[in-house]
Amino acid sequence: RFTQERAKLELKLKSCEKELKEVSMKNELSESKLAELTVRLERELQEAKTIIEQNVHFRDAGDGRATGMDVPVTWHSHESNVRALLWQLAELVPELSQALSTLHTYAEQRVRLLLTGAICGLDPQLAQGPLQVFAQHLHGNVAYLQPIEEAYQAYFDTICQQELYILDGGPTLSPLSAALCRYVSYLHKLLPYVALSLRAGASSPTSEVKCHELRAKLGHVVNRVVVKFDKMSRYLLLLSTKGCEPGSKTCRCAGYLAVVGKLVGITKCLWEDFEDVKRQLSSLMLFEHELPTVSLEAKTTDDCLVSSLASVANSCKKLSRALEAKVLLSKEAYQCRGFSAHTKPPLCKSHLGTHAALLRQRGAAYLRTCQLYTKSPECVPYGIAIENSGALQSHVENKESFAQQLESLKNKVWKLEEEKEHWMLEWQLLQAKYERQAKDMLPVSGLSQGEGDGHDGQLIVDHFKARVKEMVRQNQLADSKAVYYYSECKALQKRLHLAEQQQLELEKQLQDKQLSLQQLRDEMRSTAHSYEDQLSTMSEHLASMNEKLTQQKDEIDALRHSSSSTKGFGKKLKPK
Repeated sequence: RFTQERAKLELKLKSCEKELKEVSMKNELSESKLAELTVRLERELQEAKTIIEQNVHFRDAGDGRATGMDVPVTWHSHESNVRALLWQLAELVPELSQALSTLHTYAEQRVRLLLTGAICGLDPQLAQGPLQVFAQHLHGNVAYLQPIEEAYQAYFDTICQQELYILDGGPTLSPLSAALCRYVSYLHKLLPYVALSLRAGASSPTSEVKCHELRAKLGHVVNRVVVKFDKMSRYLLLLSTKGCEPGSKTCRCAGYLAVVGKLVGITKCLWEDFEDVKRQLSSLMLFEHELPTVSLEAKTTDDCLVSSLASVANSCKKLSRALEAKVLLSKEAYQCRGFSAHTKPPLCKSHLGTHAALLRQRGAAYLRTCQLYTKSPECVPYGIAIENSGALQSHVENKESFAQQLESLKNKVWKLEEEKEHWMLEWQLLQAKYERQAKDMLPVSGLSQGEGDGHDGQLIVDHFKARVKEMVRQNQLADSKAVYYYSECKALQKRLHLAEQQQLELEKQLQDKQLSLQQLRDEMRSTAHSYEDQLSTMSEHLASMNEKLTQQKDEIDALRHSSSSTKGFGKKLKPK
């Protein structure tokens, strides 16, 4: 027993020694790597200090005005997010504007139907003047929505031209803020007419208590929507107002990021309010459509109005999610060289000076001019190369076909020249014959008859010239038709060749399918044969088992009979 324990301990000791050697080797490697890393870091630190001493003469970090001309250090991830957000908003702002314009248009149609008495049995004479003014105001919605699109496009172009993707607010947002303020004033102008139209619909004799409640809720939600638009315009106005000068010590833009957060929250609330407006309006429409006085045109207009509200809510939802996904301004949007993150007083992170964008543009222009002198050879994309190869091959084929056509046309021209010479000879013969006949007839006939014969000869010559021209024209027409038929036959021949190739491929596929079908049939036959053999063997086995069972049953019956006979014989012998 002690011997076994000693052997186990010796094995354990050997394994521990082996592990210790491995750990010591790893420790030596780590120490060597640490020494190399320390040497390299010290060398890099010394190089950095040398560069700073040679290039940076002074750095006054205590005064913000000393670093006012520094180009900011921007973060690439922040610029990528801002660029993606700007492109998204370039699609979402026009979409929201178009949806709001559609909503105002359908609201105008509903107001005009309300004037005609097609909704809720309203008296046409009730509030005719204000409702007509309401319809006219709704008709002019494009004059207030179009400037918003144009102002955002101008802001987008300005940011792209500066090539510095930082949403720092400032005067570049002023046109967009002014356009949104005009639209908000337009909504405030529409708000009393909305309340008047709701009261006019509620004053109809077919209205009930539920309808009054739905109209009151709808008016309250519409008021909330206008309030949200008003808040959005005010936040944009705050963003467009420049609170301090760049590089100054004092900063009055402490709430800039808070304003941006409020703006993002307002877009989400606006989406929720439009969803609430859609629900209330749908409930009101369902209640009104049950009334017998509502026309089919009014029902169609109401459905379009609800669908336009849904599109507006969807656009607001997209806008809200885009703003929530891409942060407009982070606390580390940019930083100035020479200042640490814990500088007191804190740096202004809301605005950049005009010099930053100017220096960025100058740097980009310089790099573009450098690229002009060191322009690498352009590489043709693979798709364009494939298209060019196909076009070149088709041009080669066309060249061959054109060469063949040129050869055939040369042959035809040669034939035409031969026919021309033939007809020229014919014409000369006819002219000589005519002159001979004219000389023979000259002594007999008078001067007037000779002049008449000369005139007739000229007619004959003109006739034959016309016939020659007609035959040449017909020959040219036949040649052109022959060229056309030749090209068409060439195309048909190519199509026939392709069809034959396709037919060969299909025949090959058919043969493969037939072979596979034959293999499957052979496999099915072999499987059926094997199953039949198995069934026959099973049936033979069952027959032999039945025979064995019958034999065993006979033996058991015989044993039972013999046992019963022995018992009866014992009973007979017992009384004796």
